[in-house]
Amino acid sequence: MADAFNNHGIGSDGSSDTDGLGADFDGSLFSYSSQALTAAGAAPGKPFSFNGASFVLSGGPLDNAVAVGQTIAMPPGKLVTSITLPKQVSAGKLHVFGISAAP
Repeated sequence: MADAFNNHGIGSDGSSDTDGLGADFDGSLFSYSSQALTAAGAAPGKPFSFNGASFVLSGGPLDNAVAVGQTIAMPPGKLVTSITLPKQVSAGKLHVFGISAAP
């Protein structure tokens, strides 16, 4: 999946994207706070667990994929039927939403 990353969505508090080089997760200059993620136990580039599942947020400059009509090939193996993603981090707490798909 990392090969499909084409956007920088995790940034340092107080940074901006006025030059197009900073974090801009949603196209409106909003991004996830690296400091808040770290305080919540989800430091970029480091493993963390949530509800029994292990994750690693990208620690590289490109950390997410913006959908622009591309197809992302997934390797064969076990099928994922439910994904929980971070929605917001505030006051050291990680708020989440879920996505489910039929196999």
